[in-house]
Amino acid sequence: MDEAEVDPRVRVLTTDALAGATGTLAAIADGSVPAALIRGVYEPAQTATWAAALERGEFPAPFQIRDVPDPSVPQIRTLGLAISPSDLYPGGPDPERYHSAAVDFRARAEGFFEPPFPERVQSILAALSGVPVELAADDEGRPYGALTIRSMPPGCGLPPHCENHYMHIAIYTALRARVRLEQKIGFFCVLQTPSAGGRFVVYDDAYAPGEFAFRTRSLDIVPDHPHVVVPARAGDMVVLASGARYHQVTRVEGERSRWSVGGFGAFASDMSRFYHWA
Repeated sequence: MDEAEVDPRVRVLTTDALAGATGTLAAIADGSVPAALIRGVYEPAQTATWAAALERGEFPAPFQIRDVPDPSVPQIRTLGLAISPSDLYPGGPDPERYHSAAVDFRARAEGFFEPPFPERVQSILAALSGVPVELAADDEGRPYGALTIRSMPPGCGLPPHCENHYMHIAIYTALRARVRLEQKIGFFCVLQTPSAGGRFVVYDDAYAPGEFAFRTRSLDIVPDHPHVVVPARAGDMVVLASGARYHQVTRVEGERSRWSVGGFGAFASDMSRFYHWA
């Protein structure tokens, strides 16, 4: 897709021209910008190498299944214990297990991405926010996860959802007192696009307590809800208000899985810094 065809509401940036972008993260958090697309965070040749290694099972950590207990069933899988709830774990991860796994996984991930994913993303988020960026920790000083890698095989996707519906889960207890969790930010880098489908959609619909804007788990775009499609290529980074904005990944089609690496974050309560986790 040519840049002229990208919805003008999506803020398109490049990694070599972020000097004037310091208000971007705040604009996404307050809902005035639906998403940002940062081109060229990693080179396509790099992401192709990493995706091939992931497909061959060469990442030094086991996959986590999230939807059904039978691992032979095609479903979304993650490398790293994801903080978000799933069909298998509707209450989110056990905090003790999560924090232990976060330290272990970051050690396993060292050396796989170059430059390293957490540090690369921290520098971009700092440019987009104008404040220091650091990995979140709980009240006992235990770090949150720094990244998770997601595989979305053919036939899979994510229906329209927003994450503020589960910001009450136990793993967020420490963060709720420290950050603006209701303005939670999601970010990810695409490592491999699928053969077809797998489109990332951000809807105009926003979180309202006790209400659900969508009564469907469809993996197709819901056409009567205004939205933007964010056309990220391999190596690009997408940033959105994943807590408040409904978003979706359409059904992955063809033979190739959709791979991404990402995390979440939020401004501190006083806006003095930005904390991230995964």
